[in-house]
Amino acid sequence: MSHDLRAPLRAIEGYGRILVDDHARSLDAEGHRVLDVIRENARQMGRLIARGAGRRRELRARRHGYIVKPVELDNFSRAVADLGFYWLLSNEQPR
Repeated sequence: MSHDLRAPLRAIEGYGRILVDDHARSLDAEGHRVLDVIRENARQMGRLIARGAGRRRELRARRHGYIVKPVELDNFSRAVADLGFYWLLSNEQPR
């Protein structure tokens, strides 16, 4: 879903960049200010969507019993060996 929301924001940012690159001389100070506000708000919304997508992944992983966090593998492997457990490590996000 987040990619569906980001596409229009990238378009807004892209068209704003075209206006700045190709028509900057046609815009007065107020036009530049309004364009900057539009572009910054599109970028801010993109950051909010990305942050929300990350939280949804984390919540989904927790719901399935996974804990997602960075791990120092040296310490982790020693702790697992001390406990006598075998672990399956995956470089993929849980679904």
